[in-house]
Amino acid sequence: MGQDARNFRQPVEGKLYIRSLAFTGFSKCIYAAAKFDSDTERRFATVLEDDADVAKWLRPSRDLLRIHYNEDDNYNPDFIVETKSGRFLCEIKRASQMDDAVVQKKAKAATQWCERASEVSDKPWRYALIPHDVVQISRTFRSLVGS
Repeated sequence: MGQDARNFRQPVEGKLYIRSLAFTGFSKCIYAAAKFDSDTERRFATVLEDDADVAKWLRPSRDLLRIHYNEDDNYNPDFIVETKSGRFLCEIKRASQMDDAVVQKKAKAATQWCERASEVSDKPWRYALIPHDVVQISRTFRSLVGS
């Protein structure tokens, strides 16, 4: 991730190539660098970095949580976010995919995971499914997750 790394605040011209880029310059991400699947995810990271209520965040590695949503399938959300009062699993999806059956199965499984995690955690957990077209740098984290 060394020489190809760029500051996360720098907009990406060729959005199709964003998956090949590494981003740095974070103060709240628990990793020094992060990769994103879309520019919307990069913008969401900017919201997290700029929001005073957000304490820390990360892009979880593959199968970190192993949330089962189908017999043989696991789901991994796009972001894990900790605020002063809670923790969130966040998923950014195209607005046209919000009602997709698989997306909804994953959302249900993640919501159940959050309910169980809240029982053994010092802070409550919540799942947030966020349509891509509402993620703007000027928004707050709370306005995006609906609380």
